[in-house]
Amino acid sequence: MKRRYRARYEIIAEILKVTQTGASRTLIKRKCDLSSSQLCKYLQYLVNVGLIGVEQKVFKITEKGKEWLERYQEELIAVMKN
Repeated sequence: MKRRYRARYEIIAEILKVTQTGASRTLIKRKCDLSSSQLCKYLQYLVNVGLIGVEQKVFKITEKGKEWLERYQEELIAVMKN
């Protein structure tokens, strides 16, 4: 099954959702349907900007990440209402 094109922000939101309870690289890759190179690129970016943290190979959303995800979801709802 071929997935539709996803914007960068959609992929970031998916990753943040998966990491809410802590997730390994493999789990994120599988749940977000990413290639290894995509996964590496996104995880490196999200760690660098402070939206997720990593401890003992487990990725977990940070407070900053939770705020970003909440704002993203609010904007998505507002767009859908209009």
